[in-house]
Amino acid sequence: MSKIGKAGYAPPSATMTYGIDNRLTNYNGALGVKAAGKEFSHWIPHRIGGPRTILNGNYVSPARHYKHDPFRFPSGWRDMGPKWNPGLRQLDRIPQAIKMSWRSFAAIELSYLP
Repeated sequence: MSKIGKAGYAPPSATMTYGIDNRLTNYNGALGVKAAGKEFSHWIPHRIGGPRTILNGNYVSPARHYKHDPFRFPSGWRDMGPKWNPGLRQLDRIPQAIKMSWRSFAAIELSYLP
């Protein structure tokens, strides 16, 4: 008997769902840990009330933080080149936890394609 549902694809198995959820949890947990030489770059800046959570930023190098934040000037900033344009800043500042959630959702949906 076929396991294909009315919508034309099989429902996810418990193993597949657990595997993706488990990877997402492990990945997101690692994002909240500050690493040596990294600093927190907020997506919604702290100066306008953005919280310091993995859902509002990433730990990045001082050079990358300089490129993101119009108010961040670490030592040696003159050698780091120009800051990025506002559109690229926003795309790169999206928290990795959110990006990973989108990737996991897409992987689940794409796994149903014939």
